[in-house]
Amino acid sequence: MALSYSDISVEIREVLLREKPSQLFEVSPKGTVPVLILPNGIVIEESIDIMKWAIEESKDLYLYKLEIELQHKLIVQNDTIFKSWLDRYKYNERYDDYSISECQHKCDEILINYEKLLIENKYLVDNSISLCDMAIFPFIRQFCNINKNYFLSTYPNLNKWLISIIKSDIFNSVMTKYPQWKGNDNIKIINFKKVFNYA
Repeated sequence: MALSYSDISVEIREVLLREKPSQLFEVSPKGTVPVLILPNGIVIEESIDIMKWAIEESKDLYLYKLEIELQHKLIVQNDTIFKSWLDRYKYNERYDDYSISECQHKCDEILINYEKLLIENKYLVDNSISLCDMAIFPFIRQFCNINKNYFLSTYPNLNKWLISIIKSDIFNSVMTKYPQWKGNDNIKIINFKKVFNYA
């Protein structure tokens, strides 16, 4: 979403996680996605670092201009504490240390804070979308999909926020499914913003 917002063109290589190509491990031994290779050869392997690079590259820092300390705190909390409990909640059968309800409660301890932040603002730190909204959104979407009835009844503000992003042009611009990349495929350059033609 940050690449789309920042109006940056990229070469797309769609990979299946169950069929990771050797070329992925050659540039990123972790074998995780997404991975961004810059023209100068620098490899960025973390989603949040790719997002920050895109914002800086665009020369429009609005996404990461307001409440930077709060945004940073929310993102770090999401990527560490919340993600850990979300994984246990979503894939509870893989864990034997906590029940589903316990994991849900641990997630709730963080989500209730988001719910409160959205009382005054449309988004987490302002009435315009920010970096933390983009960074946190995919994880909240996952939480919602585990038990939608619970999410809808417990977090009305967060649900409104979630729907607003799902229906946004910026989200839909990046949701296109591309064919799985093969080593001999032609280069495919995408500018999400121009393809979707939104302002």
